[in-house]
Amino acid sequence: MKILKDLSTKRELDLPSFPPLAFKLVDAVKEGSFEKLAQLIRLDPALSSKVLKIANSPFFSRGKKIESLDSAIAILGTEMLLNIALSFVLIKFFAKKDGGKFDFLHFWRRSLTAAVAASLLAEACNYSQEKLYLGGLLMDIGILVLYHLRPNDYIQVLEDKKIEGISIIEAERKVFGVTHPEVGKELVPIWNLPFYLENYIFYHHEPDKAPKNLFKEIEILYLADRISSIYYTNNTVDKYNVLLKRATDILGLSLQNIENIIDKTANKTKEIFEMFDLPKYEIIPYSLILAEANRELQRINLNYALLLQKLKEEKQRAELLAKKLKEKNRFLMEIALKDALTGLYNRHYFQKRLKEEIERYHRYKNFLSVIILDIDHFKEINDKYGHLCGDEVLKNLANILQEETRKSDILARYGGEEFIILLPFTDINGAKSLAERLRQKIAKSKFTCEKYCFSITVSFGVASIKPGQKVTITELLSAADKALYVSKKQGRNRVTAVEV
Repeated sequence: MKILKDLSTKRELDLPSFPPLAFKLVDAVKEGSFEKLAQLIRLDPALSSKVLKIANSPFFSRGKKIESLDSAIAILGTEMLLNIALSFVLIKFFAKKDGGKFDFLHFWRRSLTAAVAASLLAEACNYSQEKLYLGGLLMDIGILVLYHLRPNDYIQVLEDKKIEGISIIEAERKVFGVTHPEVGKELVPIWNLPFYLENYIFYHHEPDKAPKNLFKEIEILYLADRISSIYYTNNTVDKYNVLLKRATDILGLSLQNIENIIDKTANKTKEIFEMFDLPKYEIIPYSLILAEANRELQRINLNYALLLQKLKEEKQRAELLAKKLKEKNRFLMEIALKDALTGLYNRHYFQKRLKEEIERYHRYKNFLSVIILDIDHFKEINDKYGHLCGDEVLKNLANILQEETRKSDILARYGGEEFIILLPFTDINGAKSLAERLRQKIAKSKFTCEKYCFSITVSFGVASIKPGQKVTITELLSAADKALYVSKKQGRNRVTAVEV
């Protein structure tokens, strides 16, 4: 649970609750208890009638009318019945939550569409429809957890994705340092979900990295997500063509087969929306969307092939320009934010982030700490070994700091031989422990430059503030600076920590 604990802004991890009934349903299936599963469903009249109705629907039915829950288990099997019950319970539980700017209803529509697509692809490729349906339904569950733990930050993820045109994975890593597949994988044992979901969830955005024996199953989930995407996003023609190519190349499906599955997904999903009492939503088979687009082109008397070629050329030119601009902007951003020698953030950027973290500290009322460290007798190193060796010391020290700190910590070169670390959600004990660990590692490290090999020591000043204090940036930095002065005064190579 390391990832989840690191993400939490509270000392106690506050995960979204998993419906108690869902826990019991999963337990019953894990135990292989037909009777227990049926009994749990019978105890909830609304669920009982809904399960029978859904079990008799064209999507889930095996062609024989099901009259009772016992018959449903015998005909459909426990895994399929679990999928039906779990879908209903989860959607009913989460769809009503007030997400503010987060659209829970859209999330579950996307998830259900992916689940249907995964089941249809599994059927075509002779894999377990039941497992892949559940995988499609829950593969993005980490998104709900990220939003629940830090809602404002997840809205920032969605805005970054839209404005910068980056993937959801890139946007999450930029804001949180982790992604929803990583979070979702950690949630599986906590929510007592079937263990096979760990790999399904973790690799569904990157099937090429999945274990070989699971590659095609993960590819099915990846393609199911792509099928769902073309029904809920813009600029879908390119996505559609990539989807067709992957499905034919990797899964060995015929072009007609995958086109039929994409259309069938829309029709079956529409049925399921009604069954799960979701508000009506018009989802049109993609072939009809393309056909209407072609008819429109013919009506305005355009040569489709020439237009497509022209659009492709313009798109390539625009993408090339955008790529160059993006690279240029990234380069300029690096210059503006990073210290040229060490690659750490510079003082200007650190001050900006410190202001943001102070505001976040006041908002969430959590701990915040700062560590200032200064190389002992650095002038003597420059005088004895030369300034080039001094530069190497600074770079190597920066590497050690990066290795020993978390992704959420903010490192910067603050002055000549002075560095600073900002530690969000960290109390004085955690900050002091990190500083001592760094001090010991640096003291034991050997620094080499040209023909020289030598050791260095570093002095540390730590300042920490408790939740609810009215502390300014100046007061926090001043306290850390004074603590550093005490370390220097008392003989260097030591850690001094204070609470402001």
